[in-house]
Amino acid sequence: MPVIDKTRLRAARERAGYSREYAALCLGKTCRTIEAYERGTAVPPGNVLVALAALYSVKVEALCRDEMAGAW
Repeated sequence: MPVIDKTRLRAARERAGYSREYAALCLGKTCRTIEAYERGTAVPPGNVLVALAALYSVKVEALCRDEMAGAW
């Protein structure tokens, strides 16, 4: 299961030039929900993660932490 990286999630939104409000509108979510995803206090379900990646024009993997980094 991928672990969402809150910093990458916010950075992808900002790079795409979108406000939290716009992202929320596009996904049918509230601004508070998008904020919670970006703060790490809520985890987006798989379908929402895919939608976020598509909206921000990035791969899902770009929004996730590499759990193997530094494991060796």
